[in-house]
Amino acid sequence: MIGLATMASRVLGLVRDQMFAVFFGAGLQYDAFLTAFRIPNLLRDLLAEVPAYRAVVTREEEAAV
Repeated sequence: MIGLATMASRVLGLVRDQMFAVFFGAGLQYDAFLTAFRIPNLLRDLLAEVPAYRAVVTREEEAAV
């Protein structure tokens, strides 16, 4: 089931990228569009997910001792 969901996600991502290429073409507008999405995702990865992951690892290490 997880494999099918992953495959569907990949296919839908390909379709999404193809649609963006049709509407934006290759140029500065498309690059700006992609950057507008990458910056918030990068900040979320750095500020939210890494500390949460570290907290889980710390709890597991303390429980093992």
